[in-house]
Amino acid sequence: MASNLSNSALNGAGEGDRVLFLYIPPMAVLDALSARVGNGVIVCLGNRDAVYDARKAGVHLPNTMFIAADLDEIPWQEGFFNWVLEDAAPSGVAVYREIVRVLAPGGKLFLGSLDRTAFVAAGLLIEGGLLRKPEEPPRASLPVLR
Repeated sequence: MASNLSNSALNGAGEGDRVLFLYIPPMAVLDALSARVGNGVIVCLGNRDAVYDARKAGVHLPNTMFIAADLDEIPWQEGFFNWVLEDAAPSGVAVYREIVRVLAPGGKLFLGSLDRTAFVAAGLLIEGGLLRKPEEPPRASLPVLR
């Protein structure tokens, strides 16, 4: 999976992007991505032991955080991440809902193992190997009163 991430899924990621990994990827992937997103942020979720090890290994990455969290309660604000990447996450309605919740309008989702059907049903669009959350519809303009 790591080679797919570094070679295809994240090719469009760049300066200022906000990336969420629903797992902890190899440090080589994070090293390359950290340089590309610059003042953006990378968040990696995992279990407590994996997060502890990753924090030690990734101490040199100023824009990368490792957080122990359950995927059915992602500790982040709604619509924050431009990119969400999943690899062998547990499936379930709560996990799907949380992924869609934290994905920004126009944001992209790369699935390693989860079923695309649930995300398409939730309104995400398929674009090549990625799913994209549609941009929010423009707000209706207020009527002009005369």
